[in-house]
Amino acid sequence: MVQYQNYFKEFVKYSARAHGSSKSIQKALELVTTIPQRVHDLEFTNNLKQHPGDTGKLGRIIRHDAFQVWEGDEPPKLRYVFLFRNKIMFTEQDSSTSPPSYTHYSSIRLDKYNIRQHTTDDDTIVLQPQEPGLPSFRIKPKDLETSEYVRKAWLKDIAEEQEKYGRSFRNLLEPFFSRIPSSENVSNVQTLR
Repeated sequence: MVQYQNYFKEFVKYSARAHGSSKSIQKALELVTTIPQRVHDLEFTNNLKQHPGDTGKLGRIIRHDAFQVWEGDEPPKLRYVFLFRNKIMFTEQDSSTSPPSYTHYSSIRLDKYNIRQHTTDDDTIVLQPQEPGLPSFRIKPKDLETSEYVRKAWLKDIAEEQEKYGRSFRNLLEPFFSRIPSSENVSNVQTLR
């Protein structure tokens, strides 16, 4: 795989020197560089059990770790948690199989939750719903030695995903809102009548 990546890098470099178009070669390079990550992600998504949707549509795994998870006021349970684009998935890990399997427990959409650090327990992340009827969660990294690093990485990646989702949602709605007349134009129309 590394050989193919190097070949495409060379093609891009020489195309640029020759002032030729390298867009298709750059796309091929991007594809080749993402293959190892996709294969790694498939090792996890192919071992997801009882997921209500198509695991092939989950996309890239941004992050995954073992956490203690509190749902509402219930006592904590050990869960293996995945971060996808605009989604956090809680699973139960079965390490008795090789490779481990993951039974889907729950999924939440990031755009429906406010995420913050717990006020008294620094290593805990609070997932507070924005709508009534949705469960609240608290998650704390299982490994106490790396919990600060894990918490910071998760908070950073979640914030980035929420920003990306918000930006893409705004871009999706922008054409719709650009067709709505501004209040100034509406008042001018009303005055003319």
